[in-house]
Amino acid sequence: MTANSTKSPPQGGSRESPRPFGSRGDLSAVPLVVLGVLYFSTVVLLFLMALQQVARR
Repeated sequence: MTANSTKSPPQGGSRESPRPFGSRGDLSAVPLVVLGVLYFSTVVLLFLMALQQVARR
């Protein structure tokens, strides 16, 4: 663990580093899951609105 922390450039910062120490890589997957949920929710909402418009006709 100490070797990896010393090799990482100090300019990058802990947030910008692809593998922040102590997170086990879980934090890197969180934004992907959030984006996936938001995308899925928007698709479902658009689909429901389309069904409502078709039903009104």
